[in-house]
Amino acid sequence: MKASYRELRDNDEIRQKKDIYVSTSAILLNVCAFYHIKNDELYSTKRGYFNEPRSAAIFLMRRLRRDSLPEIGQIFHVKKYSTISSTIERMKIRMQKDPKLKKRIENLEAFIYKSQEQT
Repeated sequence: MKASYRELRDNDEIRQKKDIYVSTSAILLNVCAFYHIKNDELYSTKRGYFNEPRSAAIFLMRRLRRDSLPEIGQIFHVKKYSTISSTIERMKIRMQKDPKLKKRIENLEAFIYKSQEQT
């Protein structure tokens, strides 16, 4: 079966994104810029409060870099890597339920890739 132009273009886009190395600092800086927050706000937690920028950064560290849970935990000063796992899973569930959140995360991911292409 012959592949359509759109399928070929989409596959090429995916290949190009996988070829781009995304650094930890690039994710953190771009999350802060995207949400208009200070870097310190990524590391603060409040029990029972959804910190979208922090959750997005943790989610994207795992998704874009494939960092291990302990590595991500170390970056965010979290001792139990199960906390990181829970954050990622909650983010996936929220994204399934909230299309606006999913779109924001997709836009943030594109924002990060675009910043990496410029360097």
